[in-house]
Amino acid sequence: MNWLSFFATVIEILTDPLDLGRVKIRVDGVHGDNIVDADLPYAQVVLPTTGGGKSGVGENPLMLPGARCVGFFIDGNLCELPIVIGTVPHVEVPTNGQITEGSE
Repeated sequence: MNWLSFFATVIEILTDPLDLGRVKIRVDGVHGDNIVDADLPYAQVVLPTTGGGKSGVGENPLMLPGARCVGFFIDGNLCELPIVIGTVPHVEVPTNGQITEGSE
């Protein structure tokens, strides 16, 4: 198989029409700023083997929008079927609004 690995940012977590716990992601180097959020792909999320894995039994992913994640495309260079295998810790930069309001 020709899997293509990636780093990405989680964009949405609540809109999965199939209610499978998938997340919308923006993949670095694949989905530029010219692609609107609505057109981004949903990614399946790998969960621990202790999670059941069928018919709503088990765990749900708990990633938040803005989380950095790592994964791979199971369709290789087509880059249409992403799988997230984990998150990468990072420090977010405050927005201009947070800076001007004195928030931390």
